[in-house]
Order: sequence, then structure tokens, then C-alpha cells
Amino acid sequence: MSVIATHSQKRYKPRTPVVRTCSLFAILYLLAVQPATAFEFDSFGPALVRNHHPLYTGLLAPAPETAKIADSFDFSFSFNYTNVYMTEKTGGWTVGVDKEIIEAGATLKFPLKAGEIEFGAYIPAYISFGGVFDNLLRWWHRRIGMKGYNGQLEAPDFRYLDIVSLDNEIITEGYANRVYPGSVLFWFKKELLNSESYTVAGQVLVKAPTGDSYAGTGSWDGGARLVISGRWREYLLHSSIGVTVPGKMKGKVDLDPFLTGYFAMEYPVATRWRLLAQSQVNTSPLATLNFEPYSLPFAEITFGVAYRPSPEGRTYIVGISENLTQTAPDFTINFSIR
Repeated sequence: MSVIATHSQKRYKPRTPVVRTCSLFAILYLLAVQPATAFEFDSFGPALVRNHHPLYTGLLAPAPETAKIADSFDFSFSFNYTNVYMTEKTGGWTVGVDKEIIEAGATLKFPLKAGEIEFGAYIPAYISFGGVFDNLLRWWHRRIGMKGYNGQLEAPDFRYLDIVSLDNEIITEGYANRVYPGSVLFWFKKELLNSESYTVAGQVLVKAPTGDSYAGTGSWDGGARLVISGRWREYLLHSSIGVTVPGKMKGKVDLDPFLTGYFAMEYPVATRWRLLAQSQVNTSPLATLNFEPYSLPFAEITFGVAYRPSPEGRTYIVGISENLTQTAPDFTINFSIR
């Protein structure tokens, strides 16, 4: 039996209607900019979670962050462990992805004008393999009455499968247990507005084609976004809306501009501890393509906890993300030090 399921066998449907998700994001975004009594930048989050859908790994898709501008050199580290399953065949596309992937990345921020303008870079690396969570995922899907992705229950345990082709021409192909350097992301970020209740920053981003042929698209991407941080009651809130203009994927597939956004909130449960909840959404750079695993909007939600042992110390974040639209990945575990 073929490991690639055909589109006619099962239609991908979002687990949560995308319209509702986007509407909720819009409401939360408006809440984030409401005036508050006082605002101080004592943020612990957000978690540095990234989208590991096979389409987005090499694209410019920045992680959530605050509107704060670095006032001194800053270094942070993020570790994302993701389970990805997607098998589909339709319209000339053949996708066979069954793997687990680790992304380790360093974020560097350099103040050009302390607290007002910064230059930053994100440098990632990836390794993928058959993984260890297949049995646990099947158990969890049965517990909550979910069938999982098309063909996932019948797939062999700990299999490694990682190939995407169009009209029998390979677009991406991965190999197990190999380290892949990712494409480096650069940006300039400037404070636009700073009041007692919220801060607004503008960010211009460029992704250079420095990644391995597997972990990058081979093209330059550009983008921009507004980042807003503020306080509502006891919650610290962060939100963003932006656009990415990608190049061609591997020089072969035209990609459309796509919108990106997130909303994140922190709730202090003690002086050193915060509960985190955040959600990322984006439209698809292949939205006009009749191929749902790639043309559907992406939406995920993350819950986590943040700990800072001392006021001037590092912050440690642990979170887990679940996909809200059945487009992969299945889940992501995040660990961040910032």
C-alpha cells in the first residue's frame, strides 16, 4: 500500500474554523492596545515558538516577541521539538512527511540607539529523524476521539519519510540524523510610540538564503510588522500584525505574499513565575493552490510557564503548542532562555 494518501480519500478540514480563529485574534489584538493604568517592561515571554510546517521551515516567519528595543547586547536561545506528519497526493503535488524535527536557534540583538533602535539576527540549525512520539500520539488521539492525520494511525512506528515533489520533480528532500544549517534572519527594529500604557515598535526583516537546500528556500524573503506590548489589568499582552513577501521556493515555485500575526499574554502567579498563552496565525503563500495541506491558513496555540529566578536574571520558558488547523505540525515542545 502506498505511503502517500490521495486527496480524494479524505479532505483536510480545520479542527477549528479559521474564521473564528482570526476573529478571536482580532478581538484580542484590540484588547492589547487599550489604555492601562501603568506599564513597565517586566515581560517574561513570549515563548519563541516557530512554525515547522514543511512549507514554512525555510520561509521568513519570525517568532513572537515583545515591542521592547534592546538597550544593551542581548542573547537568547530557543529549542523546538516538533512532530510532523503529512501525506498527500493531488494536482501534481506529492507530499510524504513523517518525522520529528529539532530546531535550535540563537537570537542576537545589538542596540544601535539604546532603547530606540536595534539590529538583530536569528541563526537556526535543524536535525530530523524518525522520532519517539508515534505511540504516544496514537494513544492521545484515541483518548480524545481524534482520528489524526490521513493515514497516521496505520503508519509504521518511528518511520522517517521526508520528501515533497511537484510534477515528479523533487522540491525538498530530507535525510535522517543530519544537521542542516538554516537561513539566517536579520532585522531592524525601531520604537514608534512609547506611553505609560503601551509600546509600539516597527520591525523590518530580511531572510538571507544561507540555509542548506533542505532547510532553506534558496531565495531572499522580506517582511515588516508592527509589534505592540501593553498591560490589561494584571495581564501583560503582546501582539503583532505583519506581511512577508517571499521569493521562489527552490527557484521553482512562485509564492504569494502572506499575512502573519500573533497574540500572547502573560499572567503573574508569583513574583518569579508567569503563565503564558499565545497563538500564531498566518495566511498561506500558496493560498490559491487547490492543495489544502499547503493552501490552508495556519493557526496554532501555545500554553507554557516562565520562570525568572532573579529580577536581573535570565528567563526560562517551557511550552507546548497544538495546531488548530489540520495542516501540520502535530505538536511542538518549546524551551527558551531569554
